Amino acid sequence: IEDLTFQDNCIEVLIRRSKTDQTSQGRTIAIPIIGGVACPFTALRVWLSSNQKASGYLFSAYRTAAGGNAHLSVRQVSRIMATRAKQCGLANDGYSSHGLRAGFITSAHDLGLDLIWATKQSGHRSLRTAQRYARPDPTDVTCRIVQRLARDQ
Repeated sequence: IEDLTFQDNCIEVLIRRSKTDQTSQGRTIAIPIIGGVACPFTALRVWLSSNQKASGYLFSAYRTAAGGNAHLSVRQVSRIMATRAKQCGLANDGYSSHGLRAGFITSAHDLGLDLIWATKQSGHRSLRTAQRYARPDPTDVTCRIVQRLARDQ
C-alpha cells in the first residue's frame, strides 16, 4: 500500500521488481481514472476503505506463521480469475494472470491507444514483444469478462 500514490487523475504505482526488472531498479506506472463500473481508481479506493488497510500488501493471500501477511502468488491470481470467470458463466479455459497482461495490450490496441505507451505501462521489454499480444478479437477472455461484469452492474 505504501507504493500507491493517489493523484487527482490517477493512481501512481511503484513496481519495485518484476519479471523484466530482476535487478529491482523499479518503475512507476500511472493508472488513470476511467469512470464506470470497471474504474480501477474507484475500485481501489473502495477496497482500501472497506478493508481499512494502511500498510502492507494490497492483496494479502494469507497470514504467515510469524503473524505477518504474504502477497498473492501468480498461481493464486490465476485461480481467482478462473473462479470469477466461472461465476460469470464463462467456460473455464484460458484464464490466467498472464492473460491480464495480454488482455491489456489487446484492449489498448482495440482502443487505438499508443502501443509504445502500452508497452511501457505493461513492462514489456520491447514493442515487438508487446505487438505479439495485440489480439484484436472480441471473444478474447479479458474482453468477455469485462463485458459480462459491466452488464451485470
